[in-house]
Amino acid sequence: FEPPIYMALAEIVVNETSLADSILGLLESGESFDSLARRFSVADSRERGGMLGKVDIRTYPAHVRRELANLREGRWSELVALGHRYVIYKRLPQAIQGKSD
Repeated sequence: FEPPIYMALAEIVVNETSLADSILGLLESGESFDSLARRFSVADSRERGGMLGKVDIRTYPAHVRRELANLREGRWSELVALGHRYVIYKRLPQAIQGKSD
């Protein structure tokens, strides 16, 4: 048995790699993750600016866990394929994680 590995996360989920690549470019140029999630994400979390809250990353497939495990607070992931969709995750600051406790 392994203990849970909790992280506060947000996500942007899209159906096309070209759109995901464009979103990554917008993030690099300073656009708000929250704003981009609300505009482009197809996930239910879009209403919350992509916010997932505190998540046990062990519930994700191995390739997603590896990406998340190396993600620093305040940074976003590279494009992650998940089924037929593409996800950009953002690791939220530690202070946000504590709010869910």
